[in-house]
Formats: sequence, structure tokens, C-alpha cells
Amino acid sequence: MNKKQKKVLTRIIIASVLMIILVLLPLEDYPLVRFILFMVPYFTVGYDILLKAFKGIKNKQVFDENFLMAIATVGAIALGEYTELRPGAIGYGIQLHILFLTFHFLPP
Repeated sequence: MNKKQKKVLTRIIIASVLMIILVLLPLEDYPLVRFILFMVPYFTVGYDILLKAFKGIKNKQVFDENFLMAIATVGAIALGEYTELRPGAIGYGIQLHILFLTFHFLPP
């Protein structure tokens, strides 16, 4: 694994651990605190996806996977389903990491 892949894997692990902790905490009575705390793991993993989505919009390439993931996670946030961010952003980050590893170990 190169340095970028290690960095992505570290971010995925940190966000996953944070999401597990947040799901176990009783935060239903504090919606603003719950929202802010769930945004930490989301932005830990998803900020580069959001940046790529905005760059795609700017370059008139709207319907790529980054834009669609951004729409899905923003929709989950709007509905208050913060636990849906886990399979969205974190799952997408894990898929990208697996792809990097797969292509790294394929013979030329």
C-alpha cells in the first residue's frame, strides 16, 4: 500500500469506529448534538467525495458516482437518518480502497 491508500484506510477505520460509538450513544433527545456528532465521521470520510462532486458540477459532468453519493448522503441528512451515512460514505470509501488494492496486486 502506498501512502495515499494508508491515509484513506486510516480515515475509513476512524470513521467506522466513531459511527459505531455514536450509534451506541443515547442521543435521540439531543437532535442538534446528534447531528453535529454524526457529521464528524461523515466529513472524515466523505469530504473528498463532496469536493469531487462540486468539481464535477463545475466542469459540467454532473452525473458521476461522486455526485450521486453526495446526493444520497445529503438526502439521508435531510431526512435525519444519520445512520444511513455509514453505508453511504464509509461503504463507498471501502469500495474505493478495495479497488486500489485489487489493481495494485494484479499482474501487469
